[in-house]
Amino acid sequence: MKNKSVIALVQDDIIYRITTQRLLQISGLFSEVLVFEHGLSIFSYLQQYNSVEKLPDIILLDIHMPIMDGWTFLEEYEKLSPILSKHSRIFIHTVSLYEEDLRKAEQYNHVVGYIPAPIRIAELQQLQFNITQNKLEV
Repeated sequence: MKNKSVIALVQDDIIYRITTQRLLQISGLFSEVLVFEHGLSIFSYLQQYNSVEKLPDIILLDIHMPIMDGWTFLEEYEKLSPILSKHSRIFIHTVSLYEEDLRKAEQYNHVVGYIPAPIRIAELQQLQFNITQNKLEV
């Protein structure tokens, strides 16, 4: 496999966050796994570490979170994106997503898809393959 991607998980549910973090790590598909509890924590990280090496290639974004939910994060990311040294491919990643949420997610330039929770190794393998083959557009 070519270069491994850096992936970020944004999830407020502590049990799901820990188990998914472990799955991402043991999959061996990613060079680094970044974990954030809510949208504000990853947004602050992106502002502070704006370099190609530090920014995630992939963001798995929960929608319903305290402090800064996924929708607010997406709005702020759109504003921040012109100054970012690299753009992340953002996937909505949540247990429950309504049809109206899917339509709303399509309005954001950097959202490239939806991955239902819980995530599976096969989905991670396909995701990493698509990233390394540059098959996912931003």
